[in-house]
This record gives sequence, C-alpha cells and structure tokens, in this order.
Amino acid sequence: MSSCFDCQQLISAADKLCCYECKNNYHYGCVGYTKTSFGKLAAKAKSNWKCPACKLPPKNDAITSVKSIFDSPPPHAPLPSVAGNLDEYFRNMELSLLSKLKTELVSLIEEKILKDIQKKVGAIPQVKTHLDEITQSLSLLSDRYDTIIAENQQSREKISRLEKTVLNINNKCVYLEKCNVALEQEIHAFEQASLNDRIEIVGIEQLPGENLKEVISKVGDIINVSTSEIEWARRTTTTRPLKTSAKPAPIVVKFKASGADSRDTWLAQRRKIMEVTSDKITGGLATNKIYINEALTKVTRTLLWNTKKQLHGVYKYIWVSSGKILVKKSEAFLDSMLMYTLVVGVEVEECWFTLARGCARGLILSL
Repeated sequence: MSSCFDCQQLISAADKLCCYECKNNYHYGCVGYTKTSFGKLAAKAKSNWKCPACKLPPKNDAITSVKSIFDSPPPHAPLPSVAGNLDEYFRNMELSLLSKLKTELVSLIEEKILKDIQKKVGAIPQVKTHLDEITQSLSLLSDRYDTIIAENQQSREKISRLEKTVLNINNKCVYLEKCNVALEQEIHAFEQASLNDRIEIVGIEQLPGENLKEVISKVGDIINVSTSEIEWARRTTTTRPLKTSAKPAPIVVKFKASGADSRDTWLAQRRKIMEVTSDKITGGLATNKIYINEALTKVTRTLLWNTKKQLHGVYKYIWVSSGKILVKKSEAFLDSMLMYTLVVGVEVEECWFTLARGCARGLILSL
C-alpha cells in the first residue's frame, strides 16, 4: 500500500489517483476530486491525468538555475586592472552572486507556495460540498429534534391528564365501593328485619305424613305459649353448614302481623324445651335435642357458623339476638363482649371490642 504524495497518509488502490507525469499517487480528495466527479471525465483525460504541480508552466530546475549562477560571470563585472583591486573585484562578484542567488531562491519559494496553494484551492469544492451536506443534515436533525421535543411535551401533558383521570376514577371506585358495601349491608339488614316475624324449630324428626300444626301445638304446650298468632309453619332445607346430613330440616314458623309479642314470648320461653327430645313430640325413634332459634338470613347463618368455629374454646357463650351475633367468655364476664359482622360480598370479618355497655358504635348490645 502506497502513501499520498500530498498528505503523506496511506492510500488504498480504490482511492488512488496516479499522475501521468510524475507517477506520484494522490487521494481523490487531496486533488479536488471525488470518485464520481473523476469518473465523469473522458477516458483520455483520465489516462493522461496530471497532478496540480505537473500542470504548472515548466521552469528551469532549481539546481540548474543555481548552477548557472556560478557558471557564468556576474554581469557588469570588469576584470581588475591592477592586483590591488582584486579584493574589491571579488567583493563585488560575491555581492552580485548573492543577489542573483536570492532572486532564484525567492522564485523557487514562490513556486512552491503557489503549488501548495493550488492544491489547497483544488480541495475547496469538495470541502464546500461536505460542508453543505453537513449543514443540510444539521438542519434536518434540528427540525427532527424540535418535533421530538414537541411530541414529548404533548406526551407529558397527555400522561398528566391520564394520571388525573385515573386518580379520579380510583376515587370514584373507592366511593362506589363504599356505597356498594353500605347498600349491601342495608339490604342484608332489611332481609334480616323481614324475618323478625319468624322462628326456626330445629331437631324435630320428620315423619311421613306429619301434621306440622299438631307438632307446633305440642311444642307450644310444653313451653306454655299460645299458637293462636301463628300464620303458617313448614319445613325448609337448611342453608347452614351441618356436620352430618342426617339432621332433619328445620321448621320455619311465621307469626301474624299482630303476633310480634307472641314471637318474643316463644323466644323467651325456649329454654324450657332444651331438655325435651324429638321422640317426645313425634313419637318417633330420633332422640335429637330440640332448639328454638331466630330465623336468620343465609349471610347471618354463615357468619354464626364461622363465629362458632373460630371462637370455639375461647368464648363460652355464642348466641343471636335480634339478628346480631353476641359472645361472652363466662357468666361473670358480662361487660366484655365481641361482635362479628360480615361485610356482604367481600367475606371480610371485622371485630368490635368494648369494656362498657352500649359502646362500639352502638353495635354491641348490653345484657
């Protein structure tokens, strides 16, 4: 690999121009060409191409010029007539030769400078072309940068608006969720209130062709309460989780609208039947204990079941009063009670504790 005669850098064969005259190699860019522009020249012009230095008008070689100075006597230097004038003669000759040498050196220097200038000037068009391309690229990049900045600002504004929208939606969702929970609790309270005219009798064996009216009448006689305010009675499938499937379905008893006091009397006297078994009522073989309970919704029934399961062994008494589940540890521990309330649809249990009667947001009832 040869080097460029102008910049002295290595030059590849693909980027090499060879002068027809001096046989020196040049880069295309060092002599003001590109491959494309040089390729547009005629075939003869390309084969006879000369570098800028060889294109200059021919001049005498510097060594020949300097040599000629010493070969010819200085002009107007007459020979001395006497020997005493030899010093002056040689001094004049020296001055004349120095003057002529100075003139030739100045000419050579000017020629060299001119060649260098011509080379640099020849490269100006290519440099200008590169500068134009760079300027155009910078202009495009500047426009693109401005566009990106504007788009980025728009994106930031959109993101900010979307964040505010999402925050508002989240706030609305939280509000709606609270409203939904409150509504479900109200619905549950309403459903439970709608059962305030009913009781459930659990544990009575179901025999073929049974007469529920007679069964209810026997139960009323045992606990000394009237059955005149009862509107109807029927068996129903249980929704409460049971340990076995052998237990009979409870009997639901509905009282008349005027029988609210009669229902309360049945619940107040229900302890009297705790020692009575099913066979004493139906004459059957089952000896199940009989219980009289408040009629509960599915939610309250499930909550009661979970309360008994989770607090077994912790609290001695667990019961229902007016649709609310109450517990206490012992007979002496009257004022410290725990109430479970179920958030409908979410299945989250919350606990309220109190050390005084009537506290805990009015949800704990005093004994």
